[in-house]
Amino acid sequence: MPACDWVAGIAGAAVLPAAVARRNRRRAMLLTTTAVTVAVFLAIAAVHNVIFIGCALAVEGFVLLAGLPVSLDWSELHAGPQRAGTAAGFLLLAGNLGGTVFVLIIQAVIGNPYLALSAMSAIALPGLALAARLPARVTPGEADQVGTVTAAL
Repeated sequence: MPACDWVAGIAGAAVLPAAVARRNRRRAMLLTTTAVTVAVFLAIAAVHNVIFIGCALAVEGFVLLAGLPVSLDWSELHAGPQRAGTAAGFLLLAGNLGGTVFVLIIQAVIGNPYLALSAMSAIALPGLALAARLPARVTPGEADQVGTVTAAL
């Protein structure tokens, strides 16, 4: 069962981005991903059953790994094809910086697993506020103006 979260993550990344783009629900996907992250780590801090933890991490992996392709697709829609590479590079750089800060914060509380898992949930909370500020949908005219067709996904 140790690799079930990886398998679920690969499955989610294969299925979710196309479905989300087709329905134009990118913000809802990113909000759901962040909310699931908060809930999963709080639940793992509270419930110490190996089967439960494996299932919770599989759900987390399913939605979390799909977040990157959704974010990159959305950045191209908003930045346009001429600046898509810059937008993707910025998102990847911000993700690496966030990962470094995340590790440093968790390192400070790693001695207490309950506190570390709760900190993981707390660190995800600002992501909810950021995702909620994103536009709800890309209008058909906006997608056409930048020359990107999301239906092809």
